[in-house]
Amino acid sequence: MVGEENRNLCNELRRLGYYEFQIKEIITSIAGAKKINQLSLEDQEKIKARLVEQINFASKCMKIRR
Repeated sequence: MVGEENRNLCNELRRLGYYEFQIKEIITSIAGAKKINQLSLEDQEKIKARLVEQINFASKCMKIRR
């Protein structure tokens, strides 16, 4: 379930203009060298929280630009 949510959050970041390398950096800052399917539920939740944080930040920036 968390994996699907994280994929959707990554797609939202792409829609907001993030590049793939930026999204990967967000994930690897938490996951390190582990493969995504080897992450603990705790790490997956940390990634989810960080992705949501980035989406909120990007959304605020988009509002300011308008």
